[in-house]
Amino acid sequence: MKDSDGMRHLVCGLDHEPLGRISAAQYDLLRRLATAPMPADRPRPLSEEADGPGVDDPECRALLQRLRTRGWLVVTVCAGEHRLYTIETAAIADRRPPPVADSPPRLSRFTVLRRDGTDMVAHSPRGRARLTFTEPALLRHLADLEHGDGDAGDGDGTALRLRLDLENAGLLADPREESDLAGAQWSAHDLWFHTNTRWIVHPGLRMGRSDWAQDRFAPVPARPAPYPGPAVDLFVPDLERLLTEDRTLTSVIERRRSSADHDDARPIGLRSLGEFLYRSARTLQSDIVDGVEHVHRPSITGGSGGGDLELYPVVRHVQGLDAGLYHYDPAGHRLVRVSEYSAPVRRLVRAAAWATAGADGEPQVLFVIAARFGRIMWRYENLCYALILKNLGALYQTMHNVATAMGLASRALGVGDTAQFERVTGRDPLVEGSVGEFVLGTHPPTKGVRG
Repeated sequence: MKDSDGMRHLVCGLDHEPLGRISAAQYDLLRRLATAPMPADRPRPLSEEADGPGVDDPECRALLQRLRTRGWLVVTVCAGEHRLYTIETAAIADRRPPPVADSPPRLSRFTVLRRDGTDMVAHSPRGRARLTFTEPALLRHLADLEHGDGDAGDGDGTALRLRLDLENAGLLADPREESDLAGAQWSAHDLWFHTNTRWIVHPGLRMGRSDWAQDRFAPVPARPAPYPGPAVDLFVPDLERLLTEDRTLTSVIERRRSSADHDDARPIGLRSLGEFLYRSARTLQSDIVDGVEHVHRPSITGGSGGGDLELYPVVRHVQGLDAGLYHYDPAGHRLVRVSEYSAPVRRLVRAAAWATAGADGEPQVLFVIAARFGRIMWRYENLCYALILKNLGALYQTMHNVATAMGLASRALGVGDTAQFERVTGRDPLVEGSVGEFVLGTHPPTKGVRG
């Protein structure tokens, strides 16, 4: 909150929304709220929208309501001097809470209870507020809700007030959660992921580039720690020739088709694999900006610095290259052997074959695409995983286009075996984990796309 001039026009919040011209009483109220807590004149549940901290002036009560619905007012419920829980409204608090079933109230299946320091926080992606519990004994009331005893209490109205505040905060079950497609189609983690990576300001949610780790941790280098296995230098195509002879972008887009059927009688060769990687994933340029190494590759990336995705070709059948798991070094344009074609590696291939239901046999090459999370998470907050998946989608498109231009069969997969990748690479899954899979090989004779 700040006073823009002597006319008492104030702006508040993340988006600096103007409050407009305010009265002397409203200005005094804001100053009191900004300097110290203001006790309510009597306990009321948040569901009574006119509730205010000892304020009778209608203009001041209207201002308090506006502050609350915009997420600028924090309410703490106390028993005497003892803090019980705090209500922090979101910037979407002017959205009406969902209806609650006539049956005994229950927590919404989207509501999450988690630890925050020494407190416990209850919130939901559909909620208009979150509740932070400083009194652990109150958590038993949440358990009571699941047993149809949400109105039972201790005689002082605490349980009833808590139930009403949970209802108004949007943390109780909406009867449409299961009965309507709009609610039933969402899993809890999908709705959380969607909501927390969009520009909806929730209490305590920091969004976007904040450089939060700058004073605590060194930036994550663009190149990961190398694997100790032998390296295989890859073929470098003649880009000048490709610029004049390659298929046009329109031709590639129009002819692209996903296919996981491969011709093992005529497998992809090491030369073609090298050209594919050079055109789709090599490092074009790297530089240092503000102490962070930035890398540029053929596909677009979100997040300052880029270079969060690593390619691991799982080779089953490539002419001129032993079977096994490799890591692609995009700066050196070479493959480094990680593992032989062991049982965990074979399980990666079998999982890919299962994911390509309807395909004839197993892929000649499976690319496991891993994210080095710190390349994004060191600088950004909350939207990090969404950025990584968007980068993955851009990489998929580039790989598909290059494969089509080369006359190769390709297909992006929707699921992969993260546990097997961790087992075979030894990478810490909180540092680097698989986020996507892509298969590549030669077309069967009847399914080729190159004339």
